[in-house]
Amino acid sequence: MLAYEWGRQGTELPASVLELAGKDLADRAEVQSLGDHYEERLEAAGFFFPATKAPAMKTNLRNMWGRLGLTRAEVQTFHGMLRQIAFALKRQGGDGAATDEGRSRCRKPLILHGRKSGSCPDSALCGPAAMG
Repeated sequence: MLAYEWGRQGTELPASVLELAGKDLADRAEVQSLGDHYEERLEAAGFFFPATKAPAMKTNLRNMWGRLGLTRAEVQTFHGMLRQIAFALKRQGGDGAATDEGRSRCRKPLILHGRKSGSCPDSALCGPAAMG
């Protein structure tokens, strides 16, 4: 074992370097803009449901973006990904926004209806007006 350790001491290993694409870290305004962009698109898609939980969900997303330590290139990549998703949805005949007319079923978990599987038992109760 001693010989093994001596052998390790004499071997020079090159230091590994983590390369970042675009080494400049994004400033606060750039990260804020990214958060605004995601919030806007997620809002349009109906992600913030139920409305009572929306403020906490938005805060969680903002905190996540702030902790990531993104570079400017990464921020631009995220913006581009979101624009491409919106473009693809629009090309498929939708604008990416969740509308009452486009909803065909209840978005509430079936457990709220006392059921484990199947479809919504009461479309009048859980229709677009009830999804608020």
